[in-house]
Amino acid sequence: MPRPRKAGDPAKWPEACGRCAEHHKIVVRWPDGAICGYCYQQAKRTRGTCACGHDGVLPGRVDTLPACRECSGVRLNIDCTGCGKEDELHSGNRCWSCILAMTVDRILSPPENQPPSPELQAVATALKSMKRANSGLTWIQQPHVTEFLQQLAAEPVITHARLDEIPASRTREYVRGLLVEHNALPLRDELSTRFSDWAEQALDRITSPNHRDITRRYIRWHHQRRMNQMDEVTRGTFLRAKQAVTVAIELLNWLTDQGAELAEVNQAHLDRWQAEGPTTRGIASRFLDWAIRTNLIDPSLKLQPHRRGTSPRLDAAAQTQHVTNLSHTTDMSPRDRAAAILILVFGQQVSDIVQLTWDTSP
Repeated sequence: MPRPRKAGDPAKWPEACGRCAEHHKIVVRWPDGAICGYCYQQAKRTRGTCACGHDGVLPGRVDTLPACRECSGVRLNIDCTGCGKEDELHSGNRCWSCILAMTVDRILSPPENQPPSPELQAVATALKSMKRANSGLTWIQQPHVTEFLQQLAAEPVITHARLDEIPASRTREYVRGLLVEHNALPLRDELSTRFSDWAEQALDRITSPNHRDITRRYIRWHHQRRMNQMDEVTRGTFLRAKQAVTVAIELLNWLTDQGAELAEVNQAHLDRWQAEGPTTRGIASRFLDWAIRTNLIDPSLKLQPHRRGTSPRLDAAAQTQHVTNLSHTTDMSPRDRAAAILILVFGQQVSDIVQLTWDTSP
């Protein structure tokens, strides 16, 4: 990405650039005039075919058209001593792509001269072939990325299971994607895997061992079984499953507090539990339907199902107050505050908001 241009300053730089006609610092003089730093950078990155047939970098101008060095008379070193191609040079008379390849080899060198695993070689190939070598080099030299890749280089074999043991991060998932794309790892349904990991942690929130066992069966034989039968788990399925399990856990913990097991639940229990909480407690009807089918509870028990759009709505004043509070609170991250405001102001669905990205870096 080219550097954003600052406003020209005729007082500081009285001579205008021969190409953009703006007043910036002049860094070189070529046959077509004085060239500012911005146009000089752009010239080194201009590629195409010159009128003479030369295919490569076209830094010069002939009748306002990009031209090669020979046709334009521009003197510029763009000859890489590493690959021999014309390109913008990074350092040591080597282009960005060659420096990127050298950096990848250095970072991904296995310890004690061990041979790299096939998976690691696939990662190296993918990183070296990044379309924008300058962006790739900037990314790979970030300390947390370098540390992750060096940790990966020490692995004799790289698998999905081994990657799962590394703390979750965007870097981990980006590298996983490279491995899958280059057939070094098999394709797997990431949302199904994420649900399994989340569910295992959610079970720790259940206070009764018996209820924990029931919830584990509910997760395995209802939600995970359904996901395994799908060609691809959708984000909607993933979010609904999490919500259903979360509300089921809330119900079971409430029953434990009342001194009751699930097998002892009666209609009075369900009516009181639903009346004392938000309308989303009706989502527990999905769990109760499964419990009835598996003969865990009385089939006559009913819970008013949750319907979208039935939640109480805020009036304009309350909505404004909530938005104001969100704008000034320090108890939430900027990302969470932005998501909450999208819901309050524009009525966006949570399932849509979670798909938004905060930035575009890997």
